[in-house]
Amino acid sequence: AGGADQCNTLSQTAFTSLLAAGGNCDQQNAADQMIDLAKQLGNDAEMIRLTQLFVEQPRNAPDSLQVPYCQTAPKNSELNGLFHCQFAGSDFTKFSGDQTGNVPLGLDAVSPPGSCPAKTDGPVPDGVQLNTLVQDPGVWYVNELLVV
Repeated sequence: AGGADQCNTLSQTAFTSLLAAGGNCDQQNAADQMIDLAKQLGNDAEMIRLTQLFVEQPRNAPDSLQVPYCQTAPKNSELNGLFHCQFAGSDFTKFSGDQTGNVPLGLDAVSPPGSCPAKTDGPVPDGVQLNTLVQDPGVWYVNELLVV
């Protein structure tokens, strides 16, 4: 089907974007690369869905603070409005780093704290992968937010 040559490099990029040292937009940038590949492979709907869940996976934070959100729009429209959840063990009063990106791009607040479009009822339990909790990336929820 193609794409195998790109998968190893892309998987390394994606993995490191979830680590504590990752930049605010590294996860979204990796997801944009995944969507690009999905489009090269005939707009593979399952790959796009899994990429949407990936961009919402909580990121690791060494200080147990919330991880800042990317403040740049994604390249691919399939990722518009999606942002990562936070882990439940995060301190929901503080963010890591320089205190930029404390609210997802285009929003005034995240309610409840730690939630994301795929998991609107709150944060992800510590150490749990988002895709084991939900199957729907919540694009319907983003569309509701954008209409209101």
